[in-house]
Amino acid sequence: MRKTLLISTLACLMLMTACSANETKTNEGETTTKTQTETVTETQTDSLEADNEERVEAYLDLVEKMSAKSCNVYGEPIDRLFDDDTMNLFAINDIDGDGKLELIVSWDDAAYVYTWGGVYEYDVDKDEFIDEGLSSMMLTFYDNGVAYLPWYHNQGYGYMNPYDAYKYDESTDSYKQVLSADSWDKDIEPTDYPDNVDVENAGTVYFVGLNGNSIDYENPISKSEYEKIYNQVFENSNPVELNFYYMSTDGVSSYKSEN
Repeated sequence: MRKTLLISTLACLMLMTACSANETKTNEGETTTKTQTETVTETQTDSLEADNEERVEAYLDLVEKMSAKSCNVYGEPIDRLFDDDTMNLFAINDIDGDGKLELIVSWDDAAYVYTWGGVYEYDVDKDEFIDEGLSSMMLTFYDNGVAYLPWYHNQGYGYMNPYDAYKYDESTDSYKQVLSADSWDKDIEPTDYPDNVDVENAGTVYFVGLNGNSIDYENPISKSEYEKIYNQVFENSNPVELNFYYMSTDGVSSYKSEN
Protein backbone atom coordinates (compact mmCIF):
# COMPACT_ATOMS: atom_id res chain seq x y z
CA MET A 1 0.00 0.00 0.00
CA ARG A 2 2.80 2.40 0.88
CA LYS A 3 4.64 1.50 -2.30
CA THR A 4 1.55 2.20 -4.38
CA LEU A 5 1.00 5.57 -2.66
CA LEU A 6 4.64 6.55 -3.18
CA ILE A 7 4.47 5.75 -6.89
CA SER A 8 1.24 7.72 -7.26
CA THR A 9 2.75 10.70 -5.46
CA LEU A 10 5.84 10.68 -7.66
CA ALA A 11 3.70 10.49 -10.78
CA CYS A 12 1.66 13.49 -9.69
CA LEU A 13 4.82 15.48 -8.94
CA MET A 14 6.25 14.66 -12.36
CA LEU A 15 3.00 15.67 -14.05
CA MET A 16 2.85 18.97 -12.14
CA THR A 17 6.46 19.75 -13.08
CA ALA A 18 5.77 19.05 -16.75
CA CYS A 19 2.65 21.26 -16.70
CA SER A 20 4.57 24.05 -14.97
CA ALA A 21 7.35 23.86 -17.54
CA ASN A 22 4.82 23.91 -20.35
CA GLU A 23 3.09 26.95 -18.86
CA THR A 24 6.42 28.74 -18.52
CA LYS A 25 7.25 27.99 -22.11
CA THR A 26 3.86 29.23 -23.24
CA ASN A 27 4.15 32.43 -21.22
CA GLU A 28 7.62 33.05 -22.60
CA GLY A 29 6.25 32.60 -26.11
CA GLU A 30 3.44 35.04 -25.40
CA THR A 31 5.89 37.55 -23.97
CA THR A 32 8.14 37.22 -26.99
CA THR A 33 5.23 37.67 -29.40
CA LYS A 34 3.97 40.65 -27.45
CA THR A 35 7.41 42.24 -27.43
CA GLN A 36 7.79 41.70 -31.18
CA THR A 37 4.37 43.27 -31.81
CA GLU A 38 5.21 46.26 -29.64
CA THR A 39 8.53 46.68 -31.47
CA VAL A 40 6.81 46.63 -34.88
CA THR A 41 4.19 49.14 -33.69
CA GLU A 42 6.84 51.45 -32.26
CA THR A 43 8.84 51.22 -35.49
CA GLN A 44 5.78 52.07 -37.57
CA THR A 45 4.98 54.99 -35.29
CA ASP A 46 8.53 56.31 -35.46
CA SER A 47 8.47 56.00 -39.26
CA LEU A 48 5.16 57.84 -39.50
CA GLU A 49 6.41 60.62 -37.24
CA ALA A 50 9.55 61.00 -39.34
CA ASP A 51 7.49 61.09 -42.53
CA ASN A 52 5.17 63.70 -41.03
CA GLU A 53 8.13 65.89 -40.12
CA GLU A 54 9.23 65.68 -43.75
CA ARG A 55 5.69 66.50 -44.87
CA VAL A 56 5.57 69.62 -42.72
CA GLU A 57 8.84 70.84 -44.25
CA ALA A 58 7.48 70.20 -47.75
CA TYR A 59 4.21 71.99 -46.98
CA LEU A 60 5.91 75.06 -45.54
CA ASP A 61 8.29 75.27 -48.49
CA LEU A 62 5.31 74.98 -50.83
CA VAL A 63 3.37 77.71 -49.02
CA GLU A 64 6.27 80.14 -49.37
CA LYS A 65 6.63 79.22 -53.05
CA MET A 66 2.92 79.73 -53.77
CA SER A 67 2.95 83.06 -51.97
CA ALA A 68 6.11 84.36 -53.66
CA LYS A 69 5.23 83.18 -57.18
CA SER A 70 1.43 83.54 -56.98
CA CYS A 71 0.85 80.00 -58.14
CA ASN A 72 -1.10 76.93 -57.10
CA VAL A 73 0.22 73.67 -55.72
CA TYR A 74 1.37 72.54 -59.16
CA GLY A 75 3.10 75.80 -60.08
CA GLU A 76 0.33 77.12 -62.34
CA PRO A 77 0.13 80.96 -62.13
CA ILE A 78 -2.78 82.74 -60.44
CA ASP A 79 -3.70 86.34 -61.22
CA ARG A 80 -4.13 88.16 -57.94
CA LEU A 81 -6.57 91.02 -57.46
CA PHE A 82 -5.14 92.66 -54.36
CA ASP A 83 -1.74 91.03 -53.76
CA ASP A 84 -2.88 90.51 -50.16
CA ASP A 85 -1.43 87.49 -48.37
CA THR A 86 -3.95 87.83 -45.54
CA MET A 87 -6.68 86.67 -47.95
CA ASN A 88 -4.98 83.31 -48.46
CA LEU A 89 -4.77 80.77 -45.67
CA PHE A 90 -3.25 77.39 -44.92
CA ALA A 91 -3.49 74.79 -42.20
CA ILE A 92 -1.63 71.53 -41.54
CA ASN A 93 -3.64 68.76 -39.97
CA ASP A 94 -4.40 65.06 -40.25
CA ILE A 95 -7.83 66.09 -41.46
CA ASP A 96 -8.84 62.70 -42.90
CA GLY A 97 -7.64 60.66 -39.91
CA ASP A 98 -5.19 58.41 -41.77
CA GLY A 99 -2.26 59.37 -39.55
CA LYS A 100 -0.60 61.47 -42.28
CA LEU A 101 -0.57 65.24 -42.09
CA GLU A 102 -2.27 67.09 -44.94
CA LEU A 103 -2.05 70.64 -46.25
CA ILE A 104 -5.37 72.52 -46.35
CA VAL A 105 -5.39 75.57 -48.63
CA SER A 106 -7.87 78.44 -49.00
CA TRP A 107 -6.89 80.98 -51.69
CA ASP A 108 -9.22 84.00 -51.94
CA ASP A 109 -6.98 86.65 -53.53
CA ALA A 110 -8.00 86.04 -57.13
CA ALA A 111 -10.77 86.77 -59.59
CA TYR A 112 -13.93 85.06 -58.38
CA VAL A 113 -13.77 82.11 -60.77
CA TYR A 114 -10.12 81.50 -59.85
CA THR A 115 -10.47 81.32 -56.10
CA TRP A 116 -9.56 77.83 -55.03
CA GLY A 117 -8.70 75.52 -52.19
CA GLY A 118 -8.32 71.89 -51.33
CA VAL A 119 -6.59 69.17 -49.35
CA TYR A 120 -3.18 67.89 -50.42
CA GLU A 121 -0.97 65.11 -49.12
CA TYR A 122 2.77 64.98 -49.69
CA ASP A 123 3.95 61.55 -50.85
CA VAL A 124 7.33 61.17 -49.18
CA ASP A 125 8.46 58.28 -51.40
CA LYS A 126 7.43 59.88 -54.71
CA ASP A 127 8.25 63.47 -53.70
CA GLU A 128 4.93 64.78 -55.04
CA PHE A 129 1.71 66.38 -53.83
CA ILE A 130 -1.52 64.40 -54.14
CA ASP A 131 -4.87 66.13 -54.53
CA GLU A 132 -7.37 64.36 -52.27
CA GLY A 133 -10.34 65.32 -54.42
CA LEU A 134 -11.73 68.51 -52.88
CA SER A 135 -11.78 71.73 -54.87
CA SER A 136 -13.17 74.62 -52.86
CA MET A 137 -11.91 77.39 -50.61
CA MET A 138 -15.05 77.13 -48.43
CA LEU A 139 -14.51 73.82 -46.70
CA THR A 140 -15.87 72.70 -43.35
CA PHE A 141 -14.54 69.40 -42.05
CA TYR A 142 -16.30 67.09 -39.62
CA ASP A 143 -14.76 64.60 -37.21
CA ASN A 144 -16.33 61.59 -38.98
CA GLY A 145 -14.37 62.26 -42.19
CA VAL A 146 -17.03 64.33 -43.97
CA ALA A 147 -16.22 67.57 -45.77
CA TYR A 148 -19.01 70.12 -46.33
CA LEU A 149 -18.79 72.34 -49.42
CA PRO A 150 -21.48 75.03 -49.82
CA TRP A 151 -22.25 76.23 -53.32
CA TYR A 152 -21.09 79.69 -54.28
CA HIS A 153 -24.61 80.74 -55.32
CA ASN A 154 -28.11 79.95 -54.17
CA GLN A 155 -30.34 80.58 -57.16
CA GLY A 156 -33.20 78.29 -56.23
CA TYR A 157 -36.34 78.58 -54.13
CA GLY A 158 -34.88 77.49 -50.80
CA TYR A 159 -33.46 79.29 -47.80
CA MET A 160 -30.91 76.50 -47.32
CA ASN A 161 -27.72 77.06 -49.23
CA PRO A 162 -27.21 74.12 -51.62
CA TYR A 163 -24.15 72.03 -50.78
CA ASP A 164 -22.07 68.96 -51.54
CA ALA A 165 -20.81 66.57 -48.88
CA TYR A 166 -17.76 64.38 -49.39
CA LYS A 167 -16.60 61.43 -47.29
CA TYR A 168 -13.00 60.32 -46.95
CA ASP A 169 -12.38 56.93 -48.57
CA GLU A 170 -9.39 55.19 -46.99
CA SER A 171 -9.07 52.68 -49.85
CA THR A 172 -8.34 55.45 -52.38
CA ASP A 173 -6.92 58.03 -49.94
CA SER A 174 -9.32 60.62 -51.34
CA TYR A 175 -12.72 62.18 -50.77
CA LYS A 176 -15.80 60.86 -52.58
CA GLN A 177 -19.01 62.83 -53.06
CA VAL A 178 -21.75 61.16 -51.03
CA LEU A 179 -24.50 63.80 -50.91
CA SER A 180 -25.63 66.91 -52.78
CA ALA A 181 -28.71 68.78 -51.54
CA ASP A 182 -30.97 71.70 -52.42
CA SER A 183 -34.38 72.82 -51.12
CA TRP A 184 -37.65 74.51 -52.05
CA ASP A 185 -39.51 76.67 -49.55
CA LYS A 186 -43.18 77.18 -50.24
CA ASP A 187 -43.27 80.76 -48.98
CA ILE A 188 -40.60 81.74 -51.52
CA GLU A 189 -42.37 80.14 -54.48
CA PRO A 190 -45.82 78.63 -53.85
CA THR A 191 -46.56 77.96 -57.52
CA ASP A 192 -46.56 74.22 -58.25
CA TYR A 193 -45.22 73.50 -54.76
CA PRO A 194 -45.50 69.71 -54.16
CA ASP A 195 -47.83 69.61 -51.16
CA ASN A 196 -48.34 65.89 -51.69
CA VAL A 197 -44.63 65.34 -50.94
CA ASP A 198 -44.56 67.68 -47.95
CA VAL A 199 -46.37 65.16 -45.74
CA GLU A 200 -45.29 66.92 -42.51
CA ASN A 201 -46.55 70.27 -43.81
CA ALA A 202 -43.08 71.64 -43.05
CA GLY A 203 -43.23 74.20 -45.83
CA THR A 204 -40.00 72.84 -47.30
CA VAL A 205 -39.11 69.93 -49.56
CA TYR A 206 -35.67 68.79 -50.58
CA PHE A 207 -33.80 67.53 -53.61
CA VAL A 208 -30.80 65.24 -53.24
CA GLY A 209 -28.16 63.44 -55.24
CA LEU A 210 -26.37 60.47 -53.69
CA ASN A 211 -22.96 58.89 -54.20
CA GLY A 212 -21.69 61.21 -56.91
CA ASN A 213 -24.96 61.53 -58.80
CA SER A 214 -26.42 64.91 -59.73
CA ILE A 215 -29.32 66.32 -57.73
CA ASP A 216 -32.64 64.85 -58.81
CA TYR A 217 -34.85 67.91 -59.21
CA GLU A 218 -37.67 65.81 -60.64
CA ASN A 219 -38.29 63.91 -57.41
CA PRO A 220 -38.45 66.06 -54.26
CA ILE A 221 -38.50 64.40 -50.86
CA SER A 222 -40.04 65.33 -47.52
CA LYS A 223 -38.23 66.91 -44.60
CA SER A 224 -38.18 63.63 -42.65
CA GLU A 225 -36.72 61.73 -45.60
CA TYR A 226 -34.04 64.39 -46.05
CA GLU A 227 -33.14 64.41 -42.36
CA LYS A 228 -32.74 60.63 -42.42
CA ILE A 229 -30.26 60.89 -45.30
CA TYR A 230 -28.47 63.84 -43.68
CA ASN A 231 -28.03 61.98 -40.39
CA GLN A 232 -26.67 58.91 -42.18
CA VAL A 233 -23.96 61.09 -43.75
CA PHE A 234 -23.04 63.40 -40.89
CA GLU A 235 -23.68 60.90 -38.04
CA ASN A 236 -24.02 63.53 -35.27
CA SER A 237 -20.45 64.60 -35.98
CA ASN A 238 -18.91 67.93 -35.01
CA PRO A 239 -16.93 70.45 -37.07
CA VAL A 240 -13.15 70.23 -36.73
CA GLU A 241 -11.46 73.40 -35.55
CA LEU A 242 -8.39 74.20 -37.64
CA ASN A 243 -5.63 76.69 -36.91
CA PHE A 244 -5.15 78.69 -40.11
CA TYR A 245 -2.15 80.84 -40.96
CA TYR A 246 -1.51 83.44 -43.63
CA MET A 247 0.12 82.07 -46.76
CA SER A 248 3.26 84.15 -46.41
CA THR A 249 6.72 84.05 -44.92
CA ASP A 250 5.29 85.56 -41.73
CA GLY A 251 2.59 82.89 -41.68
CA VAL A 252 5.18 80.15 -42.01
CA SER A 253 7.21 81.70 -39.17
CA SER A 254 4.09 81.81 -37.00
CA TYR A 255 3.39 78.16 -37.71
CA LYS A 256 6.93 77.16 -36.78
CA SER A 257 6.85 79.13 -33.54
CA GLU A 258 3.52 77.62 -32.45
CA ASN A 259 4.10 73.99 -33.43
